[in-house]
Amino acid sequence: MSETTHDFQKCKCGKVGVDGGKSYLRRVGELDLIEELSVWEEVDDET
Repeated sequence: MSETTHDFQKCKCGKVGVDGGKSYLRRVGELDLIEELSVWEEVDDET
């Protein structure tokens, strides 16, 4: 699990990895092995 920006992490087998923490989301590797578990919410930027 990537905890902070630019905190690239790979699984034990090295076939997939994630990066970005809460700043952005990047997935690399064999994408058919990835299970989507991301949770997000929309934020209204108008104040």
